[in-house]
Formats: sequence, C-alpha cells, structure tokens
Amino acid sequence: METSAENYRLEAPAEGEIDASELHEIEQEFEGELGGDSRPQSASPRALKNCSVLRDIPYKQSTVTDKDVTPETAFHSKHHLDIYIPEKEPTEGALYPVVVHVHGGGWVRGDRQRAFYGAPAMSQAFARNNFLAVAPSYRLKKHPWCIEDVITAMNWVFNNITQYKGDPNRLFLCGHSAGGHLVSLLASDPARWTATKIPWEALQGVISVSGIYSLRKPLCDCDWSVRNWVFNSMYVKPVFGQDDTVLNEASPLWHARQREQDNTVDQREMPPFLVFNAGMDLGLDLDGKRWVEQLKKLGISVRYEKIGWTSHRTINQAPETHSICAEFITGCLQKEKKTQ
Repeated sequence: METSAENYRLEAPAEGEIDASELHEIEQEFEGELGGDSRPQSASPRALKNCSVLRDIPYKQSTVTDKDVTPETAFHSKHHLDIYIPEKEPTEGALYPVVVHVHGGGWVRGDRQRAFYGAPAMSQAFARNNFLAVAPSYRLKKHPWCIEDVITAMNWVFNNITQYKGDPNRLFLCGHSAGGHLVSLLASDPARWTATKIPWEALQGVISVSGIYSLRKPLCDCDWSVRNWVFNSMYVKPVFGQDDTVLNEASPLWHARQREQDNTVDQREMPPFLVFNAGMDLGLDLDGKRWVEQLKKLGISVRYEKIGWTSHRTINQAPETHSICAEFITGCLQKEKKTQ
C-alpha cells in the first residue's frame, strides 16, 4: 500500500543497511552546508556598498525568565533585527517596498548577522535594488519558537517600518533553507498569517531559497532513504519531535494540500511565489518541485529557478539569485499597481 506524506514515519536503518563511512559522509555534507562557522559578524555599516544598516533593533520584549535575558536588557538575544536601507532615497512622498529575509541554519543554529547563513548578502542585495530589507533573528532548537518569532517580527515590521521609510502595505517575505520553510509556512497557513494581524493584501510575494516544505521526507520521495533519516535525526526530530500532528501542521506542503481540499478557503489570499533551488542542494530540489506543483494546483502564480553552479549555502551569494529576486519583486509591484 502506498504511504502518504501525511502518515509517513521514518524508521532507523536496520543493522547492515548502511555502513558507518556512508553515514559519516552524509552527516558531514549536511554540516558543511547547514552548519556554522567561526568567522566574525557581517560587515560594519561603513563597509557596506550602496546601502547602510541599522543593527540590533529589538522587536519583542521578553520576560526575564527567558534564556539569555537579564533584568537590565529584558530582551532575548534573538529578538532583534537589522534594517538595510538603500542609498537612494525613495521618490518624494513614496515609501520603500519592504523585504523581510529569514536566515537558515536547520532550525538549530544561525543568525541574521552571520555571513554563513546568507542574511547579510541577501539583505544587502535587496537594499542595492532599492528595497528596504529587514533581517530578524529568531529563537532556535524548539518548535514553535521559530515560527512564533517570525510572526512577531512581521507584526513589528507592519507597525513600525514607516519610521524607516518602508511601506507596510508592500511587504515581501524571503527565506533561505529553514528560513524558506518558515516564510512558506507563514504564507500557506491562514491561522498563522492571521496571527501577524497584517491584511493578506499587504503581502505582495514570497521568495523561498532552497526551502523545506515537508518535514517528513524532503530529500527523497521513497519509503526508505538514508538521507531523509539523517536529516530527520539531525534537524527535524530535535526541533519538532515525531508527533504526526505536529509534523503535519509544521509542513507548508501539508497546509497547501489542505487548501486544495477546503473549498471555503480563498486561494487568492496566497501571494505569488518565487522558488529557488541550488544545483547542489542536498536533494532538496525534489521538495522544491513538489511545492511548486502544489502551488500550481491551487492556481497560485509561481516561478521556479535553479541556479546550477551554486550549492545550498552559496546560492545566497549568487548574482543570479539577487537579480532574479529583484525582477520578481518589481514584477509583483507592477502587477499590483495595474490592479489598483
């Protein structure tokens, strides 16, 4: 009997099914692309080209019982964001379109200011193309902390971004890897988007770069896969656990399929999508293509791009990625302008 994505469960490999060297090789590959580095934080404002950055703006006040919070600061260390401001002023009387970029790191590591996780490169590219870019950090290692913090950051942006000449009614979401999962989850789950207290029409588009859309078997569409098992063991299980209900409701693909079955949901609420995969993407291109096909079934405008020479990590630095993103955002804005 065919096993559906909704009730599929990964089992540990039986003894002898995989040798230790193969397992170690796969683990090293994941760590090389999703792991961290010890390099310093991204460039200071003086070193940025064609934009400036305001760092460490708090978007949520925390309780003093939270980890890494002191009574003096009353803010969790991850409840901050950076704003990248274009060099060119917006047209008189106008505001910048706003792109909120969510970094990756497998939900267990990462930060908005670490070059390894892509947010500085993507945010600077958006600002150089005259979009105001916002890069939030978020709490790690436990669901639903990650998505809750992205929701809170979006709410802060909607209510405060005009202070920085950003337009709260022209918002775009962008995310890489785990960040791609989070922005796609936010845009596909009506309940979570409602929690942002932002009108649907304010979200003009979503960009997902090498994202994850199904937490069950993103790397291989088969009942048994060593790669899926390793990915599950290293990233999914420690953060989300193994409860079927939790894994479903935390998977964008599951929500999109629910939308297909629910005739009461207005599919126009979902914005256009731009979906990227790298040429060497750990196997996530399978999940990306499934996501694109599901969006098409819903009648959602979607564009798919594969940047052939890049890896899961380096796709954030690719000029092709940056130019396609700018083209997508400009196209969405022009289409919206025509409908007004």
